[in-house]
Amino acid sequence: MNKCLSRPSGFSMIEVMVALIVIAIALFGTAKMQALGINSSHNSAVRSIAALQAASMAAAMRANPAYWGNSSSPPPTTVASYSYSSSTNAVTQTTDSTLSSATDCGAGACSPQQMAAYDLSRWITSLAAALPAGGANVACAVPSSTVPETCTIEVDWIEKQVSANALTSGGTGNSLSRFSYKLIVQP
Repeated sequence: MNKCLSRPSGFSMIEVMVALIVIAIALFGTAKMQALGINSSHNSAVRSIAALQAASMAAAMRANPAYWGNSSSPPPTTVASYSYSSSTNAVTQTTDSTLSSATDCGAGACSPQQMAAYDLSRWITSLAAALPAGGANVACAVPSSTVPETCTIEVDWIEKQVSANALTSGGTGNSLSRFSYKLIVQP
């Protein structure tokens, strides 16, 4: 008299709940990785734009050697400074007063100083449109007999940093950080 006990087949409710929890954790991890990927792609695009903007100003400086490459030109220190919070897209600080008011050089011939002011004002307008909370500084050093004239173009902006966990990025997870790109040019 052997009785065979039959066991019920199928999944219990606890097994189903454990499987759902494991799947939910995997989906949350996937969503976080996708958010990190999108943020990294956006930040790298902004960094590329900053590098291109600095290179465009360097090209404008090289195209106007009568102003930028002339060691007797007025700008031995800061030539242009711009902050996004400024109400106007214009040169806000300069050692050369001719750079603070730009004439439209697209319409006709200009002096080297007027062309430099025009290039700076157009560049600053382009920066304001391209970079989030962007700013810029162009500073030229006084040349000596051993060191040629060099100008430093610095572009800065604010990026949102998304971290993978609370241990990175100062424990906040998401933060705004100021970044800058510096380019040294010999016009």
